[in-house]
Amino acid sequence: MEETRELAEVWPEVLANLSEGILTPQQRAFVALTRPLGLMEDTALVAAPNEFTKDVLETRLRPMVIEALTSIMGREIRLAVTVDP
Repeated sequence: MEETRELAEVWPEVLANLSEGILTPQQRAFVALTRPLGLMEDTALVAAPNEFTKDVLETRLRPMVIEALTSIMGREIRLAVTVDP
């Protein structure tokens, strides 16, 4: 049986994983501005504080965040970003 972990529980691991030389300090700052909202099946929903941060996550950082989430969760995870100021 697959272990079910909440997104809020694994998000600090995701941030730590991305801090290991994968992202620049500026990119890490953008990811650190987000907060996990939940996991709907295989889609992680995270909130960005503004449209600019959402855009950076969706256009530049998505592959790295997905890779970290997939590695930690042990299955393919998609990423959805919403704005929640």
